[in-house]
Amino acid sequence: MFPERHHSAADQHPVVTAAVWILIGFTSVGPVGTTTVRGDDEFPRSEVIDWTSWRTSPIDLVLNETDVLRHRHPLFDDDERTFLESFLEQIDDRRRMVRQMHPGRSAAVWEDAFYRFSELRRAAWEAGSLTIRGMAAVAGPPDPFRDRDDPDTSPGPVLNRYSLTADIRSHPEHFVGRPVVFRGLLRRESSDSDRSRTAVLQTSDRAAIRSLTFGELFPLDDADAPSLAMVCTSGVEFADDDGIRSWPGRLMTLPVLVKGWVVKLWDHRPLIYCEAVREISVHPHRHLIRRHTVSERRLLDEESWIFYETLQGLQDWDRFLQSGFPSARRAPSHRRAADAFLKQRLDTLRRDMAAKAVEEEARLKQQFDSGHLTALQFHQEQWRLNRLWQLRDRRYRDAVQDPGRFDTFVDLFMNPDAWQGRLVTLRGHVRHVMSYPADHPSFSGRRLHELWLFTADSQNNPAVIVSTHVPEEFPTEADIIDHVTVTGCVFKRYVYRSQDASRIAPLILTDHVTWTPDTNEILELAAEGHLPAGSVLVRQAQRGVSDRQSGLALLLVSSGAVLAVVILWGQSERERRQRRHLFRRMAGEPQFESFVEDQYAARPSDYTAGYDV
Repeated sequence: MFPERHHSAADQHPVVTAAVWILIGFTSVGPVGTTTVRGDDEFPRSEVIDWTSWRTSPIDLVLNETDVLRHRHPLFDDDERTFLESFLEQIDDRRRMVRQMHPGRSAAVWEDAFYRFSELRRAAWEAGSLTIRGMAAVAGPPDPFRDRDDPDTSPGPVLNRYSLTADIRSHPEHFVGRPVVFRGLLRRESSDSDRSRTAVLQTSDRAAIRSLTFGELFPLDDADAPSLAMVCTSGVEFADDDGIRSWPGRLMTLPVLVKGWVVKLWDHRPLIYCEAVREISVHPHRHLIRRHTVSERRLLDEESWIFYETLQGLQDWDRFLQSGFPSARRAPSHRRAADAFLKQRLDTLRRDMAAKAVEEEARLKQQFDSGHLTALQFHQEQWRLNRLWQLRDRRYRDAVQDPGRFDTFVDLFMNPDAWQGRLVTLRGHVRHVMSYPADHPSFSGRRLHELWLFTADSQNNPAVIVSTHVPEEFPTEADIIDHVTVTGCVFKRYVYRSQDASRIAPLILTDHVTWTPDTNEILELAAEGHLPAGSVLVRQAQRGVSDRQSGLALLLVSSGAVLAVVILWGQSERERRQRRHLFRRMAGEPQFESFVEDQYAARPSDYTAGYDV
């Protein structure tokens, strides 16, 4: 689906790979006061890079007088507030520069740039050029004689896994003014803390500084983990709204994407300034998708950032649902959100049908009043319209009761604007699967999977699915894979090349694919060699068949045994009844008892004389 990827020798070396990725199509800015266009071979090796003066992206800030920053100290002093003002001014300058240098694609350049510095740091660490230490383990109670203003700088253990947070803690001076990306749950501080923090910045004349909201950022998937960073932001970019809004007063927690700049090490956490945090929601950012994609084209380079952030956002929401945060327990899944939108879409279609029926009725009445229709023609056409409305209304009611009966693919294909950026659930079979490495830093070392999904109403037209995961043992080489369900975001109308011509298909992004094969499908795939004989699915299917066969044999044997027991029991009962009947006849015992006076008592039968009855 996507353009072919050619791997060069640089791909084998992580530092060179990162440097090439950073510099392709980018005019880099050298030390302060100089601007140069550098080729890949001119880029300095990571072990000799002066991290405090080299820009690796167009939005890196190269700041003077960073020695005024008191790393590992919370809050700001007067010198740091002055530094923060120049910090924000340079961000504005960089934005204006990017817009001037990259007209038409400034958003893509800006959004992509946030990943570049941390990617180069990771590559340098993997090459052994950086040492990163974790938090120092403190044994016993805190030192009562240690000054609270004296930061704890005792070194921690050397890490064997890269961590951006740990890198910033180990080398805060390298990260000042560098763009970084974090994802997590932002807990806004209480109003009292907000007032105290805002008061610290009240002396500035810049409104943006006075309106900063502070909060702690926690991992999305672990409610008990320590915080990742402190975040100060001017607003929130909500998924269901176009534009940036100030932080709502009552909203205390929010899953967010933070794309900002490191200010300083605030206590033991990095302080990140973000112009506006981007909400992570069950719904994708529809307005960003519509604004930054071009439909009926292949995937463009300018769309790459929103393509990957939409994929990552789908994954992040699932991580948040499993985190244990109280707000996550009430949050809907993607499937529920897709079902809700389908219901909303059906209601919209029914209102449109009702409005169209009224319009056609008025047009018909106008034609009759103007004499263009006879009374018979009017009544015939009126009956036809009423009949058509009843059929459409019945289809709507059937679809509300069973959404599977609605031709979702047809509506998606015919009304793309209504679906772009929305969640949809499609069910059908897959005829084509292709996997390839993702080419974005946030997906480093991971693969994407492209599937062509055909539904019952797609009329042999596929929906192109791009997923970050496929089920274990998914038979990617099979000609047809049945019982596949996908819930994802409708990204855009995508142009792909078929055997005869270029065609259009909806491009849907998802974080997982659901496959629920039955026993017959599993055994057929195993017989064709698409599933290994020792796979879990095949063993379960074979065990199921064996259990059914054993169960059938056991049922037959059990039925035969029960039938034999019933026959023998019936024969025994008949013999016992016959013996009892014969005995009663011999004993003269009445069929029922009648109590009478002694003088009227019947004499024992002659047959019972001498018997104890």
